[in-house]
Amino acid sequence: MFEPSTSNILLWRCKSCGKEVTNRWHHFHSHTAQRSFCPYCPATYSRIDTLRSHVRAKHTIFLSNKHAPALQCKVNRSKADNMTIG
Repeated sequence: MFEPSTSNILLWRCKSCGKEVTNRWHHFHSHTAQRSFCPYCPATYSRIDTLRSHVRAKHTIFLSNKHAPALQCKVNRSKADNMTIG
């Protein structure tokens, strides 16, 4: 799915979309149908780290609230009680 970039030795070119990236694993997940859903608003993300950044930036009031809903995997419905957002 990736090949070395011809313009920069630190980059990889995606054969699917042509984008040059440094992190193949992160970019690969942008092409999958799996989405991470924000438990506080309708936002969805292809990467869990982007969801974490969103929650930190937009929903800080819930981060210290023990009654806030736990982030939940929409694939297998497991709760991410131990997921670090900070």
